[in-house]
Amino acid sequence: VGIRVEFVGEGMDTVYTNSRLFVSADGIPCWEDFTVYAIYSDGSEETVWENVDMYPYISPAEPGPFDLTFTWVSPDGVTYEYVVSMTAVLPEPIMSKYYFSRAAGYRGNVNGVSLKKIIFTDDVVPTEGLATIDYIGAPVRSSVIAWRLEGQEDTLYISSGRPGVKVILPDNYDEMNTGFITEIDCRMLDTSRCTSMPNFWANGGAFQSGIQKINYSGCDFSNVTNLGAAFNTYRSLQYLDLSNCNFSSVESMSHMCYNTPNLIKVDMSGTIWTPGKLTNLEYAFGGSGLQEIDLGGMETSAVTTVQGMFVNDKNLLYVDLSGCDLSNVTDAAYMFQDCQSIERIDFHSAGMPNLQETLRQMFDNCKNLKTVDLSGINFSNEIGR
Repeated sequence: VGIRVEFVGEGMDTVYTNSRLFVSADGIPCWEDFTVYAIYSDGSEETVWENVDMYPYISPAEPGPFDLTFTWVSPDGVTYEYVVSMTAVLPEPIMSKYYFSRAAGYRGNVNGVSLKKIIFTDDVVPTEGLATIDYIGAPVRSSVIAWRLEGQEDTLYISSGRPGVKVILPDNYDEMNTGFITEIDCRMLDTSRCTSMPNFWANGGAFQSGIQKINYSGCDFSNVTNLGAAFNTYRSLQYLDLSNCNFSSVESMSHMCYNTPNLIKVDMSGTIWTPGKLTNLEYAFGGSGLQEIDLGGMETSAVTTVQGMFVNDKNLLYVDLSGCDLSNVTDAAYMFQDCQSIERIDFHSAGMPNLQETLRQMFDNCKNLKTVDLSGINFSNEIGR
């Protein structure tokens, strides 16, 4: 007897552990994904394996090779079997937008407590004290688990369920509903595939509506080229931790935190940059409520514009730019305009010797400014203006 096996779509040579063998990547039971045909010596052909109840057949609990045996009886009463060798692998813990929304955004309150905080972790699921548990990864391709604990129902923990393995965020994640959260901790989130900053949603809109604290410390954003407007108009945001993030491909931070009136602190210490990449800082932190900012020696040697970088930051007392080489800046207009509380500004020793456009109103209405070293700034193009 001859055998022909036809795989449709994904195929089934590689499958997933945890009893997920017979679920396809789109969630359809995969007996619709392959068919086995028997070809007999007289030339007749019979479909011997199609739409079979696959629930008794599951993949191994651990990854590795295994055999799947097809058995059938031919029209003349002979019993045949056919063995297909397969490999079981662990599913990647990739976030699913839809399942995340179900667990985080649409579940409402649990035990009368609304969700306020999301923490990504690499912890395993607790064995006791669970208030809720949801599987929020895409079927087959992912194993992501979310849970809340009794007495701590306002916090959603999201994990791969495997110690030391981070949950993965796909390349472009936006419009991910997070309910009414005010805080999100992404330190244990794998963002290395992201091509833009994630856009989680809350309160029926984006982060702008209610999020107060975001912690991305240590995240890998090496595939992100543009931080422009990444946190623009997050009107409730108070604390933004970007310390030790990898921004090695970023070229622009234009309007990154613009119009964030309640933003108190931004930490960019220890961030990773590629020399010569970043060129644009215009209005990066303008219109904010900043009281404290740590730029941590951000690599700025190729930056050409800092126009309005801190404009209208009325609460800012001190800015340390001593680690930021602004020697290629040509436009610094409105850089500190209306920073009414600022008392001290420290520039890099190289100053801004190449100003070609304007530094018009650079310190306009900085009525409390007491200390600033202007010796490295080129005023020659301002004569006669």
